[in-house]
Amino acid sequence: QFFTIMDGEPYMIPDYAGSATVSDNCPDGLEVTQDPAAGTSVGPGEYTINLIATDAAGNAVDCTFILTVDGILSVADVGLSNVLTLYPNPTQGDMILRNRGSVEIEALKLFDVNGRLIKVFSTNSVSAEINLSMNDVATGMYFVQVITNQGQTVKRVIKE
Repeated sequence: QFFTIMDGEPYMIPDYAGSATVSDNCPDGLEVTQDPAAGTSVGPGEYTINLIATDAAGNAVDCTFILTVDGILSVADVGLSNVLTLYPNPTQGDMILRNRGSVEIEALKLFDVNGRLIKVFSTNSVSAEINLSMNDVATGMYFVQVITNQGQTVKRVIKE
C-alpha cells in the first residue's frame, strides 16, 4: 500500500482486518486482528502491517505487508494548491478542476482512503477547466492526485 499525506497531517491506519478475506474448515469463531491497530496515527515512513487470523481451536496464520506513507512538503505543492481548485466539494458525482495558472496537467488519479488507485481521469493538458466524473464510485472520502509539469498536489474529495 502507498499513500500520500499533505501539510504534515497525520495518517490514520485503516482497518485492514475488516476487509481481509479468510477461510477455515470450521468458520465459527474466526477472528482477524491487526497490528498496528486501525486508527493508529502515523507520519511519513514505512510501516509493517500484520494481520493475524485465528480460529476457535487457536490455530493462527498471519499476513504481512508494508504500508508506505509519503509526505508532500515541497514549495511547489503549496503553490499548486492555490492555482488548482476542485469543486463542488462535497460532490454528488460531477466535479470541475479549475486551473487558474499555466500549469500543464499531466495526470489525475483518484485514490480511496486505503491508498488504492480507483480511477485515472483523462486530461486535456492546460485547459482552464477539466470535468471529472465520480458517478461510478461509491460514497465516501477520496483523494485526487494532480500531477503537473510543475509538481504535484493532492486534493481531498467527499462523494455524497
